[in-house]
Amino acid sequence: MRKVSKEELNKILADHKLWLETDRKEGKRADLRGANLENINLQGADLRETLLLRANLQEADLFDSNLQKANLFKADLQKADLRLANLQEADLGRANFQDASLDKAILRDADLQDADLTGVKGLLAGQLAGANVSGAKLPGDIAKFEGLDHVEEISRNARKIFLAMLLACAYSW
Repeated sequence: MRKVSKEELNKILADHKLWLETDRKEGKRADLRGANLENINLQGADLRETLLLRANLQEADLFDSNLQKANLFKADLQKADLRLANLQEADLGRANFQDASLDKAILRDADLQDADLTGVKGLLAGQLAGANVSGAKLPGDIAKFEGLDHVEEISRNARKIFLAMLLACAYSW
């Protein structure tokens, strides 16, 4: 884990902001792979498309940050404050979210494959719309989503109706 100083981080974020604003023509994409950003305040930062592979963001304050399409594969987000963070389409595979705060975070279409979401606070099932959660460790209340029981029952009833319609069509033919 490499330690990133406040000055170095500010320079990286300024170059990244320029990179985003000039449509990737100037500046430089933020590369914080393997960086130790523990207890860092990145509140309101625009970290779209940032590389944060295996970064340590334990207890970091990412309140209201834009992490859309960021690469956070295997990132340690334990106890991180991700309230209102935009993580849409982010790669969060194998990330550790234990005890993180995800209240009103946007996780739509994110890749959460094999991520650990046990003990997260403020996560609702609707926040995971379109997200890949295969192999993910989900909080108990989300893992036992009761809506699936209703879908299964409706599917059984639809199958019976379909077979009855099929037999009626065959009989009338």
